[in-house]
Amino acid sequence: MTAPRTAVLFPGVGSCVAGSLRGLRDRPAVRATLGEIDAALPDDLPGRPVSDLLLSPAGDGPPDHELLLQLAALAQNLAVFRLLEDEHRLRPQVLMGHSLGELTAIAAAGVITAADATALLLACDRARTAHGTPPGALLALRLPVEEALSLLAGLPLPEVVTACSNGPAQTVFSGPLDSVTAFAELAGLRRITHALLPTRMLFHHPLLAPVATAVRRSANRIPFHRPRFPVHSPLRGRTHHGAEEFRDAVVHHLVHPVPFGTAVARLYGSGVRVFLEAAPRSVLTPLARSVVRDAVAVVPVRAGGTSAQAGEALAAHGLTVADLASAGPPSPAPRRSTPIPSEGTALCTHVSSPSAPTSRRPR
Repeated sequence: MTAPRTAVLFPGVGSCVAGSLRGLRDRPAVRATLGEIDAALPDDLPGRPVSDLLLSPAGDGPPDHELLLQLAALAQNLAVFRLLEDEHRLRPQVLMGHSLGELTAIAAAGVITAADATALLLACDRARTAHGTPPGALLALRLPVEEALSLLAGLPLPEVVTACSNGPAQTVFSGPLDSVTAFAELAGLRRITHALLPTRMLFHHPLLAPVATAVRRSANRIPFHRPRFPVHSPLRGRTHHGAEEFRDAVVHHLVHPVPFGTAVARLYGSGVRVFLEAAPRSVLTPLARSVVRDAVAVVPVRAGGTSAQAGEALAAHGLTVADLASAGPPSPAPRRSTPIPSEGTALCTHVSSPSAPTSRRPR
């Protein structure tokens, strides 16, 4: 019997759970990943080390500092992937990140180190401060993108744009805090299921173009290596090719919308039948199921869970170690692989994709 083709999904900051890795504190892959990221942090970073946050007892709340939340999401989800790879012989056909999760997927593929991914998040935080980025918000509506845009059309909210088209079950909008709050109030009056996401920062918005340019310059100074696994770009509609495309991708979450529903359908069309979420809670798997209902969508590692429980979760969905090991490359390259020669300095703000939904509402 042929092993199922597998994709690993990496969510963004909404996946972070304080204490999520407490049941895995003794696992080598987890300790090594957290140690690498902690070592890359500056001494004056507000809050506690990332490892303390993720290994803390259950009940601790998420960090108040937005940068620490992003760093924790990177560390948490990268550690989950490495645990599945090392202890459960996961060898996926493809990796795909959603929003900030694109950076995690690129690190998981070995294109950049965890320390360099951390450096890029720190560079982004500095650039936001330097450019005076206004407070922002993200609003999720339980509507497909066409209906969501119709709701927005005609409203005096020109700075509210599409952030994520997540399939028939969800569309996310981005914009300045006041504008998005007003849109949320309208959704409530229309009895539309909605939620303001737990961030007060802009993402996926044209106002972040100067920030993206600054972070892209930082990416030029970081070595990018050949991927150990293919990384699918939701924006491009295909896997990334070459160092410059990977460098562009590390800032996609700043200025471009995420056509996640389209990307899941495209992976399914290529033969992917199993979607594993590298996170301790279900963020992307329900969205993937809403797009392709007969696919297997699994979150093997749960907050506070153990490696043995992850194996049991995989087995409960009919996924054996033999399946996971034979689904992808039989012997992936080491985590530090061959550097990719640089082809130039194409800025992310120049990237376009005919398949990506527009981020602006119709006039």
